[in-house]
Parts: sequence; structure tokens; C-alpha cells
Amino acid sequence: MADRLVGIRAKIERAKFHIREVESRFNTFLETAPYEITPRKEPNRAKVSHYVTKYSELPIDIPIIAGEAIHQLRSVLDHLICQLVESNGGTSHKRNQFPVFDSPTKIEVGSTKWIDGVHPDAIKVIDSIKPYKGGCDDIWILNKLNNIDKHRVLLIVTSVVDRIHVDLSALNDRIEASLPKECFRSFRANPERLDITVPQNCCTITHKGAIIGELDAIDPIVDNNIHFTFEIAFPYDIINYKRVVPFLHHLADLVDGIITQFTLFL
Repeated sequence: MADRLVGIRAKIERAKFHIREVESRFNTFLETAPYEITPRKEPNRAKVSHYVTKYSELPIDIPIIAGEAIHQLRSVLDHLICQLVESNGGTSHKRNQFPVFDSPTKIEVGSTKWIDGVHPDAIKVIDSIKPYKGGCDDIWILNKLNNIDKHRVLLIVTSVVDRIHVDLSALNDRIEASLPKECFRSFRANPERLDITVPQNCCTITHKGAIIGELDAIDPIVDNNIHFTFEIAFPYDIINYKRVVPFLHHLADLVDGIITQFTLFL
């Protein structure tokens, strides 16, 4: 069993190495202050718009490395099927791969050539994972992202605003008269700072001059002391702008957990 897992575990570790690389490269990029966002009070409106006044392209190697991590994780699952065939006394062939479907599908002996030669009990485990859209959606997403990376020039990764940090220290006792009611709880937890989590599919940073959003005007001092935390996301509808690094870490853990379910068969 141990020998059959060596290559599988090595691929998982390689994927994790690439994920750490993505994180490191993006953090290094942020150290160059690639983005500046400037507030502008809208005339005749109680709104402040935030414009991108400095914009730098993401380094090209970030999406490339992210694609390598995705490919390693998807190939781990295919490698698993080949090892299951061989541990069952068969010979793996080029059609063998981990089955992933676009709709709910019963996976059983003879249902697909992808798992020919796999022990029936191991096939039952595959079926229990529900590797299809509407079942284990994240395995389905992993498969889709891998296909995108194989069939396009590059996987697309974009910068987004992940959190908004509002410096409230200048307001002191005037805060409750200035902030919307929904902010009270956050303010009382930290009376000098309000942290707002941005919805995943909002505030994409695409070019200089773009408006990333608008906030209610609070106070001139506060409006000019709003800071932003940046992240990178997958801008695909199937994944709804999930943040790249946390989601890749999640996928690595998910694949690792799937492999563990098959140790008895290897």
C-alpha cells in the first residue's frame, strides 16, 4: 500500500508547494503598492465613490502557478484510479480516470470505462463521494478549472477588494450619529475600526479609472481614511469569485481526504 501512495502523496505535496508559491508571489506583488483607491464625494448625493487611481497588472506567473496546482490535484485523482486498477490485479489504461460528471450520476460497475478494473467495493466509495455538480461541487469545480487551464492560454485570475477597513478614531462620541445602524455592533466590538467583508463577486479591480464601489458618506475625515485589503480571485460564474489561495488550500485538503478513503484498497 505504501508504495502505491508514494506518487500520489508526492503530487499532493507538489500542489501544496505551488499554492504557497501563489501566495508568496501575490504578497510580494502587494509590497510594490500596485493599487491606489481614491475616494470622491459624489455631487448632490450622500455617497462617496472609490476610484482606482493606480493599477498594475498581476504578474503573469501567478495564474500559471495556480493552474499547475490545479492540474496536480486533478491528476492525483486520476493517478488514484490507475493505482486502484493495478492493486486489483489489472493493468491501467489511458481511459482510466477519476469520474466527474455535470449532473447526478450513479457510479457502479460498468457505468463508465473510466473505472474499468477498479474493485466493486472501491467503486462504491467513489459513488459515495458524489463527484458531480450538485453532489461534491468542489470536485466538479476542480475538474472544470483544470479543463479551462488545459484548453485556454491561461487560467484567469483577477484582483479584488477583499475587505474594507474604516478608521473611526477621529469620530469619538459622534460615531453613532454618523454610522448606519447595521454598523453599530461592529463598532462596539472595536470603537476605532470597522472592518467590512466584501461580497465575493464585488469590487473587481480591472483597470485604472474603474469605480470599485460606493459607500454612504459618513464624515469627511472618515471618508478619507478608508483602507482596502486586496486578494486574488477566480472570476468564473461556476466558482463565484472564490479567493484563489484559500480555495486552493481547501481543494488540496479535500483531495487528500479522498485519497485516505481508499487506503484499504491500495
